[in-house]
Amino acid sequence: MIAKVIGLKLRRSVVPVLVLDSRAEYTVQQSPNEKYGCRSVALWAHALFADVTMIVFKPTYTADKNMAIQTTAQRIDTKLIRVAGPSADASLDEMHSTFFAKHFAYTSPQLDKPEGSWILRNSKSEVLGHFSLWYNATPILDGDKSGFIGHFFASDGDCARELLEFATALLKQKGCKRAIGPIDGNTFRRYRFVVESSNTPPFFMEPENPTAYPDYFTDQGFDRLATYSSSVTAARPQFLDPTRCSAHTVDGVTIRTLDLSSIDQELEVLYRISCSAFENNFLYTPIQKPLFFNLYRRLTSIVDPNLVLVAESQKTPVGFAMTIPDLSSGKGNTAILKTVARIPDDSLKGLGLMLIAESHARATTMGFTQMIHALYKDDNTSGSYSTVIGAKVIRRYAVFQKLI
Repeated sequence: MIAKVIGLKLRRSVVPVLVLDSRAEYTVQQSPNEKYGCRSVALWAHALFADVTMIVFKPTYTADKNMAIQTTAQRIDTKLIRVAGPSADASLDEMHSTFFAKHFAYTSPQLDKPEGSWILRNSKSEVLGHFSLWYNATPILDGDKSGFIGHFFASDGDCARELLEFATALLKQKGCKRAIGPIDGNTFRRYRFVVESSNTPPFFMEPENPTAYPDYFTDQGFDRLATYSSSVTAARPQFLDPTRCSAHTVDGVTIRTLDLSSIDQELEVLYRISCSAFENNFLYTPIQKPLFFNLYRRLTSIVDPNLVLVAESQKTPVGFAMTIPDLSSGKGNTAILKTVARIPDDSLKGLGLMLIAESHARATTMGFTQMIHALYKDDNTSGSYSTVIGAKVIRRYAVFQKLI
């Protein structure tokens, strides 16, 4: 590419101007200076612009085969820099770790293993934006390869535009037809944006985001791909009215509580059930056992084993439910029904409801008066359970996609 940026003095101010030849790919945007303004147009028809020597600056990003950052024009006040993955700038490791600890304290690049992470930094070395990408072993949707955008941070809409334009260009280069986000690599990790909220404070481990983030995605052509909700209801010793639904039992199934004295064996049980139960879930990708163990082991310090239920059929684990206290609430009266899972087996139909009912009953016995049914997909059975009991929706979330 033959291009450079110079300063052109117009009306007592210096305006960045790009000097390029006809081989450069570029985009022209409206200048704030009306006299020298021009309408937005992509310079794909290079021959038509062979005589162009100066245009108002706007960055357009591409990437080479090694995914190292290339630009058709270097923005004067900001720069996109790769900080994780091949060709990453190792000199920024400490800065990236500090930034990550501040904005993504719940995770780390080492755990989430993105294919790459990038920051948008200004001339003062301030980080204005961040994202990570995953495109290997991601789901195929309607025959299309998908790529995930996660670890997303943007200080404003302009930064978000640059980040998302570049992220989708990279995913397209890697053969992806759909850009999906926010997903931190896996649905076992943090994903989804809050898109609607009541005045209820965030509960423990609930995803949070600035209210502008969903708009940043939709402004760049992303649409809602899937929606989720969290609801709150009274903890009930009897979860549902027996006259309105079947009894909360499944033949041959017994329920026991978690054995913390054999936590490694118990984590193995939860891992096997999760992999089987969620295999056909929307946007599911397999999770490696060490990462699963890392995620769930941290919960053992806060869970009450009496609220982690394991369902067994003929002494074989077939399902589990995990309820945790809402540590974000100072009242201590709210429990969060975080996960309900069972292996796919028609003979176990109704086991999910059985586990939910037992979770409610045990939480009530332990003094909890409220239960949050957390982060269920709106079109699955968990959503219908909450509707039946008249739970109040306190938050809605969405995952977004853009066809690329």
